[in-house]
Amino acid sequence: MTIKIAWFSTGSGFGSRNLLEATYSSITQDNLSLDIECVFSNREAGEHSGSDQFFSLVHSLNIPLLTHSSNRFYASKEKNKETRTRFDQGVIKKLSAFSPDLVIFAGYKLIVSKELCDYFTIINLHPALPSGPTGTWQDVIWQLIQSKSTHTGATIHQVTEYLDQGPPITYFKIPIHTDSFAPLWKEIDGKTIEDIRLHDGEDNALFKAIRESGLKREGHLIVESLRYIAKNPTILTTLANGNLAKPISLTEVIESMV
Repeated sequence: MTIKIAWFSTGSGFGSRNLLEATYSSITQDNLSLDIECVFSNREAGEHSGSDQFFSLVHSLNIPLLTHSSNRFYASKEKNKETRTRFDQGVIKKLSAFSPDLVIFAGYKLIVSKELCDYFTIINLHPALPSGPTGTWQDVIWQLIQSKSTHTGATIHQVTEYLDQGPPITYFKIPIHTDSFAPLWKEIDGKTIEDIRLHDGEDNALFKAIRESGLKREGHLIVESLRYIAKNPTILTTLANGNLAKPISLTEVIESMV
């Protein structure tokens, strides 16, 4: 059985391109029973330089590209459950020529409706441990720094209408208080999170180190999670029925790759 995948991404920057390219390469090189049959983005050509570069990558991989601009859709509308549902109905229509077994969100920056979650089986890469924090990858890192967290990671979880609250499937966990991180934590000792954000922002050395440590593993998490699903395709039925067991740690496998 070949599992057909629809890949959803806003395509904002390098991270989005890296995740798609790494996954596509692994599927091809390892001859996995997976097929990325289309890529969908909520941006259109010309809206953003990052997404334009992402679209160029998609075209170079000869994968059909579908777009539906959320910026244009919401330009004169209030964002609420009703308009979110209407946008997602347009997304479903865009994908009507395809029949994915699984939808993957990898850098897809929209909160989605119950209708989309009910229509597709969707999984998402969230750049935090199953226990959190929630939010964008930037939000996650700031929360980790503020709480002086000892670990971070990333999770593949099922998507529901409730942001980042779907049941986790797989994850990896990494320490961020190792010897290499110690001087970076010392640099911000005594500073408030507001001071760090104001003076350094995302150029802060600790912020960048946490991001880089996660980023170089996230592609492996997607690939190894898909490998697991390809070997255990019945998990798709389990996901559809909402009977998922506890999440699987892929930390050891991923650490052997970095």
